[in-house]
Parts: sequence; C-alpha cells; structure tokens
Amino acid sequence: MDREITDKNMKKLEQNSLRVMAIIDDLKHQLAEIFQNYIFDYNFKIITLCGSTRFKDEFLAEQKRLTLEGNIVISVGLFGHSGDDEVWTDNIKEMLDEMHKRKIDLADEIFVINKNGYIGESTRSEIEYAKKEGKIIKYMEE
Repeated sequence: MDREITDKNMKKLEQNSLRVMAIIDDLKHQLAEIFQNYIFDYNFKIITLCGSTRFKDEFLAEQKRLTLEGNIVISVGLFGHSGDDEVWTDNIKEMLDEMHKRKIDLADEIFVINKNGYIGESTRSEIEYAKKEGKIIKYMEE
C-alpha cells in the first residue's frame, strides 16, 4: 500500500513538474519578447549640429548635453576654424560641406551653434537645405 501511494505521488509529482516546466518555458518566451521590445522601443531623435567650426567648445558642449538628453547627435568631423588645417586643402572643404548635407538628411532636426548670433555662409546654406528638406531647426541662441 505504501508503495502504491508513493507511485501515485510520484506520478503526480512528474505531472506537476511538467506543468511547471511548461510555465517556465512560457515565461522565458514572454520575458524574451518583453526584453526585445524594451531594447527596440527607444525612439531616439537624431540631431545634426550645424555652425561655424570656430565654436569648437560650444559644439562639444552641445553634443554632450544633447546626448545626455537621449538624442543621437551627429557633428562635424573636423574643426577647420579651430586648427584642423586639412579642411583647407584639395577641395576638402567642398566635400565636407556636401557630406554635412548628407548628415542633415539623416537627422530629424538640426541644432545651430550660433554663438553671439553668428551664422556664416556655410551654416546659412545648411539651414536653407534643412528648411527645404522639412527638418526642424533649433538654435543655441534664439
């Protein structure tokens, strides 16, 4: 009789174990889905910085601030007016200006570094391009 009870209990234990394993497996799938959604649920805004490269410190400060606010920030690759002399050789400036327009294409908006209200010719061109492309335009100084 004791053996019979033990066998009966063992069978119930096995059935319960299978149910628990099925529940755990289901929970694993649910957690994986939640985790996957969590990873891809971010909706980062992409912002391209525009402005005179003479304002290198302001570029770096705004890039840091905007990044910490949860944005993807695209900036200039060289600071021609702040010591990167390669900009001024062999049509590099024209290439960089065109490249910056592609960076604007990638962005949801542009952020203009206009210290003391200064907006140079290249930056003005980038602002006009951004307007034409329907981008949001924000300024460091209004």
